[in-house]
Formats: sequence, C-alpha cells, structure tokens
Amino acid sequence: MTTKEPHRFFRARRRGERGDGSPPHPLLRHRRSAVATLIAQVVNNGYLWYAMKKVNHFTVLGRLKKIMTAGAIMGACAVLFLFLGMNVIVNVVLCTLIYFIVLRILREPLMIEIKRLVFPPAARAL
Repeated sequence: MTTKEPHRFFRARRRGERGDGSPPHPLLRHRRSAVATLIAQVVNNGYLWYAMKKVNHFTVLGRLKKIMTAGAIMGACAVLFLFLGMNVIVNVVLCTLIYFIVLRILREPLMIEIKRLVFPPAARAL
C-alpha cells in the first residue's frame, strides 16, 4: 500500500460510512424510508385535497369543535370508567354510546344525516 492513498476501509470510516454507501448505523435506514413515506403522503394528500376542493367545496375546521368536544367528553368518561374498574368491553360500548349521544346533543349535521338515512321520513309515517 502506498502512502498517497489510504486504504479504502479507513477512507470510508472518515466519511462516517462503511464504504458501500450505507448509513453509519443500520437504524438510519428506517429514517430514510420514513422520511420518503412522509413526503409521499404529503404530496398525495395535498393533491387529493386540491382535487376535492375543485369538485366540491368543503370545510373541516368548523366541524372539528363539536367532534373534539364529544371526543373529550368520551375520553373523560373512559378514564372514569377505568378508575371505577369497569370491564373493558362495557367501557368501550358505553363510551361509543356517549360519543354519539353527545354529537346528537350538539346537533352535529352528520348525525342528523345518518338518522335520516337509517330512519327515512317515509318509514316513520307508516
């Protein structure tokens, strides 16, 4: 070996790589794929949002207040039921009912629409 150029192993170690182009630590490979997935999701969802806005104008943030309120009440009930030692299945069923009842009390438009679909006005008249 000449003194002009160090061995390939040492040259790669100085760059923080193993010489084959891989990152210095095996866990960094997962970060690269996670960043690539995140970028692909942002581009895909951004285009879908743009295309849907062209077809049908919609708002999301206005309805989130009622949904977050119902979710917070449901979460508080779930924690309360947990501390009371209630069975998990019963806890899930009751919290689901509480969530939909709170949405109904807050007059969430989606709940009214679901009620119309399940119980159409013509069926109620019979």
